[in-house]
Order: sequence, then C-alpha cells, then structure tokens
Amino acid sequence: MNRNNNTGFTLIELMIVVAIVGILATIAMAAYDPAPTHRTLGQTDLSGLAEKMEAFKVENGTYVGATTALFSPNPDLRYTLSIQTPDEGGYTLRATPTGSQAADGKIELTSTGRKRWDRDNDGFEVTENCWKKSC
Repeated sequence: MNRNNNTGFTLIELMIVVAIVGILATIAMAAYDPAPTHRTLGQTDLSGLAEKMEAFKVENGTYVGATTALFSPNPDLRYTLSIQTPDEGGYTLRATPTGSQAADGKIELTSTGRKRWDRDNDGFEVTENCWKKSC
C-alpha cells in the first residue's frame, strides 16, 4: 500500500502568509508614534529631578542654589531639563524638547505637584494643566 502523505505548506501558502504579515507590519508601524514614549521618559526624569530637589531642600533648608547637575537624566533623553524658579518656597522644573521631539511642547512640574504640558507648543494655556493628551 503506497500512500502519498504530503505534509507541510506549499510555496504559495507561505508567500500568502508573508504578504499578510507584511501588510499587518506596515499598518502597525504607521500607527506607532514614539513621541509619547519619549515624553514619558521626560516626565519620569522631571519626577526624578523633583526628588533630588526635595533632598537638596532637606540638606540646605532651601531650593535656592539647586541645579540640574543634581540629577543624571536618561541618556536617551530628548528633553533639556531646567529649574525655572528656585526660591525659598518652591520651584518649577521644565523639560524642553529637542531634536525630533522639538514640536512636542514643553512639560513642567512644580514643587506643589502641578503638572503642565504645552501640547500645541504655543505657550501654556489653562487647558494644559496635566500631562495627558486630554485634560
């Protein structure tokens, strides 16, 4: 008894699978926007700098004299960190986007925990008092 058991896939079936995977990958890549990921890293670095600011105040009794040198940012950071207004009572930390993030808008964190994101990159407005896309 000679049975011809063909198992496996034909070349045509494999090419159809490759084509479908390629189409799905193209759709997925078009939908992927790395800006939110980079912004999240910027927000994380602002929070880390805020922790260092609090430690600085515990040691010195004031925020005056604190610098961004207190904190080592993420090496892939696409934002420049700065301390806008350190004084006796508080501070405002700002992350200014650079390079490919430049159009993403500044993000800020204050000593009171207030978070702002200049989403349209035209100056902070009343509706931009959070780090989410819609507040």
